[in-house]
This record gives sequence, C-alpha cells and structure tokens, in this order.
Amino acid sequence: MTHTEGKKEEKEAEVEPIKPGDPRVARRKGSLLDTCYPTSSGEKK
Repeated sequence: MTHTEGKKEEKEAEVEPIKPGDPRVARRKGSLLDTCYPTSSGEKK
C-alpha cells in the first residue's frame, strides 16, 4: 500500500492542471527553479 500511495501522488500531480495560484505547484516549481535560478524564486515572490 505504501508504493501505491506514492505512485498515486505522482500521477495525480502530473495529471492535475497547473494552476497559477496553487501553493503546491508554486512550491514544486519554486524548488525546481531554485535549483537553476535561485534569484527567480525571490523575484517571482
């Protein structure tokens, strides 16, 4: 049941539409952008 839950979360996040006001998406995008653009995170905020 553990591996199933993790797979479901990943699929849901991928299938879910990207909302410009979703805190979950912003956190995920911020983390990815932070890796490449540490200034983009601060500038976007």
